[in-house]
Amino acid sequence: MNKKHLLAVAGTAAALLSLPAAAQDNIYLGAQVGDAKYRDVCEGATSCDDKAGTVGFFVGRQFSRYLSLELALRDSGDARVNDANFKARGAAVDLVSTFPIAGGFTLLARGGLMYATLKGLGAEEHKYGLDFGVGGQYDFTPQFAARAEWTRYPDMGGGDFGKKINVDFFTLGVLYRLR
Repeated sequence: MNKKHLLAVAGTAAALLSLPAAAQDNIYLGAQVGDAKYRDVCEGATSCDDKAGTVGFFVGRQFSRYLSLELALRDSGDARVNDANFKARGAAVDLVSTFPIAGGFTLLARGGLMYATLKGLGAEEHKYGLDFGVGGQYDFTPQFAARAEWTRYPDMGGGDFGKKINVDFFTLGVLYRLR
């Protein structure tokens, strides 16, 4: 990912997360690990492993019980198609809606803007677009929670890749609220 683009996304998110300054105790940090699946990349391939490990980090600001703003960074390992490797990484600024169920369980839905890079076959494509996802969260304490999520970066590639693919991230993560 271009450092200038990453800096622009991070700066925008930092400015949004700091508004209003009166409620700084609603900031949280998190990390995620899981699998990335490169959808439709195996079509016509003789050998294919369309899954790779992924790691991600996020920082968020909870504005109400039902709405947060998050900046997420994701990096996947290599998927292998024939003799070529594919790698996706990106940054996203998402609104996260939470729907408390009972006993510390919460459903969540996310959607926002992403900037991502797909590398492979000697090509590198950059994309601005929308991302979206769903998941669940369990609060162990007021400060610690665990998450399970699915997030999609749609229509990656194109250009020199010849076709667009969706990259799905299936992750488990932890969240720590700064108080």
